[in-house]
Amino acid sequence: MKNNKAAARSRPRSRLAAAAGIALLVVLGLFAASLLGDPLSRAYSVHHAVDYANETWPGQDFQVTEVSFSPGWSYQVTVQSSTSQDTHFSLRVELGVVRSTDYASQVETLNNTRSRIDAALTADVRAAMEAAGIRIDRYSVDIYDAHAPYEESSTDNTWSSGQVPADQIP
Repeated sequence: MKNNKAAARSRPRSRLAAAAGIALLVVLGLFAASLLGDPLSRAYSVHHAVDYANETWPGQDFQVTEVSFSPGWSYQVTVQSSTSQDTHFSLRVELGVVRSTDYASQVETLNNTRSRIDAALTADVRAAMEAAGIRIDRYSVDIYDAHAPYEESSTDNTWSSGQVPADQIP
């Protein structure tokens, strides 16, 4: 009789301990996922980012080009339009909800177009200069006062060489 009573009393305790262990594992898993990301929240965020972009700017057929994660289930999703090479921008998605985009600063202000044209012109000039035997490599050296706090860094405690042609560097 004594053993049956002891066994009957220990069953609820063991069930409670098992439930507490499972709850602890779930909490630890959620904590790790919030810090490191997980495939489900990533897929959910990417899906919502593409849906949001396609609904907000119809006729573009956006595709994901890059995804980065920040702790707290926050994803930065970069999308590219299949109809315009200059229509690419990022959306910040937190917990599956689009919180912000840089569409205005990248697409509406033609920043992407300027960057594309600048890169093409730079490549053309570099090729023409190299074909003529003219080196156009430049370096710039900035030296900061290591003892000055970052918040107080200014031109007073910074030295800059400016642009120096590569062939003038010994």
